Amino acid sequence: MIAFLQAALLPVAVFLLVTGLWLKLVFPSEKEARSPRSRAKFDALVVSLLPAIAVGAFGGLVWYFTGEAIFATIAFGSGFAIATLLRRSGRRRAEVQEGRNALAAIETATRVLRAGIPMPGMLEVLARDAEGDAGASFKEVLRREELGEPLADAIRSTLLRSDLAELRAFGMALLVHVEVGGNLVDICDRLGKTILERGRIQRRAEAIVTYGRIAGGVLSIAPFVVVPVVGISIDDYFDLLFNRPVGNALLVVALVMVIVGTFMLQRMAQVIPDQAREIA
Repeated sequence: MIAFLQAALLPVAVFLLVTGLWLKLVFPSEKEARSPRSRAKFDALVVSLLPAIAVGAFGGLVWYFTGEAIFATIAFGSGFAIATLLRRSGRRRAEVQEGRNALAAIETATRVLRAGIPMPGMLEVLARDAEGDAGASFKEVLRREELGEPLADAIRSTLLRSDLAELRAFGMALLVHVEVGGNLVDICDRLGKTILERGRIQRRAEAIVTYGRIAGGVLSIAPFVVVPVVGISIDDYFDLLFNRPVGNALLVVALVMVIVGTFMLQRMAQVIPDQAREIA
């Protein structure tokens, strides 16, 4: 019994440690994304816990079928690394889609203004037809205006505080038109062309840094291919890694280095770093 508890200490400690780090990183962002909802905290907790439960079940199955605690440790660490990469990839795709929605809204605004519809009517069209966060932002602008808030203040508190750089730029153009005047059609047209050119440059940069992401993926998978090949070629190699404390320690250190290296390569291969994205 004591031997089993000692063997179980490492995978359980790794699972609890990584789960705590996962919740510390994921829960605040999920809660912030759902802040307008009344059940934001509960929904964010559920969404944050689901990957942890899935990784825990995967590691438990590995432990049950192999009977080796070190395999469960590797499964826990690898599972959380894969979940983190999938989450980052999903967020990147969502950001791209929201940017496209914002661009489509700006192009719609340009067409509506060219048709002779004034800015209040243009905002109603955008609130009705725009998708994603862009549509929600324009609906919030109209809601604030209906409650008696000046249009300029509604734009400041909604569009200028958006997470999307496209909406912030469009909100600034609307604010300048409300307070100073000017040709809003020409401003929106130029803004749309600028965003299109920015997207073209960003897509070209994405194609360039894809090599770095592929290289990172290959280097991350390589140890899981090399170890079995070396184990087949060298006698007692598996016995050293899986049945001796020194080998177990080497596996844990190697797993940590693979995970850290994968995250570093992913961050180095970003077209727009997180800090620059926040400033923009």
